[in-house]
Amino acid sequence: MNGKRKVYAILSLAVIAVLFAALVMTPTAYAYDGRTGNRVVIAKDEVINDDLYLGGDEVIVEGTINGDLMAAGERVVISGKVTGDLWVAGNEVIVNGEIGDDVFAAAAVVRLESNARVADDMFSAAAGVESSAGSQVGGSLMIGAFQGLVAGNVGEDLRAGANRLRLEGQIGRDAQIYVDTASKDMSDYQPWRYNSNMPSMVEIPSGLTFGSQAKVLGRLEYTSSLAISI
Repeated sequence: MNGKRKVYAILSLAVIAVLFAALVMTPTAYAYDGRTGNRVVIAKDEVINDDLYLGGDEVIVEGTINGDLMAAGERVVISGKVTGDLWVAGNEVIVNGEIGDDVFAAAAVVRLESNARVADDMFSAAAGVESSAGSQVGGSLMIGAFQGLVAGNVGEDLRAGANRLRLEGQIGRDAQIYVDTASKDMSDYQPWRYNSNMPSMVEIPSGLTFGSQAKVLGRLEYTSSLAISI
């Protein structure tokens, strides 16, 4: 296996392993502040001055968490404010709020929407990772995924390993990208089409592609079995 591919595969597995290990420990932490249920909601006017642990089929956070947040559910939406780290796992993970430190996310789909502000680094492992235009990651963005879209801005480095990746935003420093496009016959292969429970994902062309506003202010290092035209 290619060395860079190993790095990104290990990154993906490490993120998932840490998330699930932490979630197993969550019940102990419930004595401090933890909530579970079919639908768990932290309302917009709610302020929690502690680390918070949430688990449910649907988890919605619109309020303010002055501490770290750990959340797991079928669908997790973070549109409020978390002053510490965000640890999140689920089928669909949406971040559209303010995170004061790092984000660790593992899901079928991980999505940063236009109002997302991540102060430091983001580590993500998913079938699809998407950062929408307008979103910002202040530190580095790490992606291990089948496909990725980077339309938001990244303050520092981009590290990505995927089968298909599209860059439309600005990378403040270097970009190291491994794209596995070994077979043109696989260019339209999308395994989630056969999973009725799979969240929707944007269509990403095979290989590495660029939007008209894409910028890498540092060095671009690209590894693949196929050449691209830049």
